[in-house]
Amino acid sequence: MGMKVLAALIGLSLLIGQMVRLPLSSKGIQFIDAIIFILLVQISIRLTLNGLRNTKQSRPLLIVFAIFIIWCTISALYGLMHYALDKLPVSDFIGGILAAGRFLAPLLILGYILTAKINTNSAVEILRNLYLVALVVIFFGICQAFFIENFAIRYGPDYEWDVQGNRLVSIFLDPNLAASFTSGILILTLFLQIKNLLARRLLLAGAILSLIATVLTLSRGGILGLAVGIFAFYFYNRRSIRVFRFTNLIAIFLASMLVLASMFYVFDLEFLVESDRFGAGNESALIRFGNYLGLIRIFLENPIFGVGFNYSRSLYIDYFSGFSGNYVDGGVLLLLSSLGIIGAASLFAALMLIKKVLFLDMSLYGPFIVMFVVQSFATSTIFYPLIICFFALVLALTQRTLKLGLN
Repeated sequence: MGMKVLAALIGLSLLIGQMVRLPLSSKGIQFIDAIIFILLVQISIRLTLNGLRNTKQSRPLLIVFAIFIIWCTISALYGLMHYALDKLPVSDFIGGILAAGRFLAPLLILGYILTAKINTNSAVEILRNLYLVALVVIFFGICQAFFIENFAIRYGPDYEWDVQGNRLVSIFLDPNLAASFTSGILILTLFLQIKNLLARRLLLAGAILSLIATVLTLSRGGILGLAVGIFAFYFYNRRSIRVFRFTNLIAIFLASMLVLASMFYVFDLEFLVESDRFGAGNESALIRFGNYLGLIRIFLENPIFGVGFNYSRSLYIDYFSGFSGNYVDGGVLLLLSSLGIIGAASLFAALMLIKKVLFLDMSLYGPFIVMFVVQSFATSTIFYPLIICFFALVLALTQRTLKLGLN
């Protein structure tokens, strides 16, 4: 599977989102999960054909692959232990192993893209096409927010939803996940703009659409994460960002007015009062807070080694107030309860090693890491492969483009 094929498949999976699932299990699996499996097989074949040689070219991918296999094996051993003690049904045992693989799948994409052969024109072409696909998804979400009420309730999973109205969910069928995606595109647009990697008009359209879309999700965690992400973007790229001119300030003011007008056109005051989106008594906020307390309690009971990746929900169901999809909310807290201090430290060390061998540019990756970690306290962003794998792909392509000398 070449780089263009991988990009095409991930772009297709993004367009499909959660609207269609492959009928390979009782609940079906997302298209991105099949792509992850194919990529894993592809990398295994590439390393085997190279004879697992520790050469300068193959060493980075070999390290990433080894970390992936070791991590999933440890997760499997944890699940096997719980299963042997009759604490875990077989479906949750398998689910925990798959969750570990999905969590680390973006690292496979980084290793695959950053060690593959590619020329400048191909990298730019793939990056542009993926960016256009992202704008299609965002534009669809804006149209959905304007014209289709309760879209997530009609077509999404059978959750106990809070008041949805015309909140933007797009193909993710979840406003918080949609906010993570749209805010990620906005940060990507800012980076591409200061590096002059794509056409200015295209990036201007992307900035306006992604900003409007993020606000239309009415996701508190998404909007907070975006604010933190913009601050992180400035921090990591402060030497590359030019001082704002008066025309830029006018553009920001007009864009802000357009965003506010869109929000009040879609959501009237009655909806904002009924949903209590920004009130202290909002039900979903209280459920998340209860989940945070449950995860902290699990971590305090298992501080050294945790309980295994994504097994918290199955082993301690009474500790939680509610669930969102395949994960409980909590982000870093979920990782700590799953991994413990030793596991979290080993994960950090593995990520630092990958950063070193792949020469990851933190001015590019840093803002996304900070933003997605913040947003993951409100939803399962860092554990959701469709979003994280997409951004792993476009960020790796951006890094390759810069390395190839396009300015």
